[in-house]
Amino acid sequence: MVEPTGEKRKGCSCAMVVLFVSCSLIAVLVFCIWQFRWLAPTIVEEDFEAGDTGWLVVGDAQGESDKPTYETEGGNPGAHMSAVDNAVGGVWYWSAPDSFMEELAKNWEANGSARARLSFDLKQSALDKPFEASDVILGAGDFEVHFAHEDPPGLDWTHFTVPLNADAGWINSSSKEPATPEEIAKVMDSIDKLWIRGEFRTGDDTGGIDNISIR
Repeated sequence: MVEPTGEKRKGCSCAMVVLFVSCSLIAVLVFCIWQFRWLAPTIVEEDFEAGDTGWLVVGDAQGESDKPTYETEGGNPGAHMSAVDNAVGGVWYWSAPDSFMEELAKNWEANGSARARLSFDLKQSALDKPFEASDVILGAGDFEVHFAHEDPPGLDWTHFTVPLNADAGWINSSSKEPATPEEIAKVMDSIDKLWIRGEFRTGDDTGGIDNISIR
């Protein structure tokens, strides 16, 4: 058996050091990217811990009322909003109140960018008989863009994140064509409408929402 020479042992040691340093640098880079995600400035957020802040339902839910039900517990965590489908046709949505939209518009001017993301938590009471529809609608005056998720929420809280840029798959609601970066910017610079889909199945059901934010 031939023992490795001193030069070979030295070469192996150097290679191991280089490998260790490279792996360490990669780990640090991944950690920094993960940390940056959480350090992104919060443009607007709502967790309903302060109470019913004016969110409404639009469409066939809550009987003849546009006010959802404020739930003090059962959220993700804490308080949340819920609404019951009327099951008479159509699709109902959560509609952001003026206070939320005004804060969004004000802070977007200072901190908004193509890296920003809309996040929210949803749940529903049943999973059968699903149907497709626009999941998020953003509007500025008469101009709108919409976005559709690949999967609906589950019976437990399901977290969704939607990048606010053209690469995410937003659609121009008028032309039905993919929205351009200029069209996304047009909406976000003058945004006055944010609807998030609340029902995902045919028939009666209950939907919940919590932790809406843009950062």
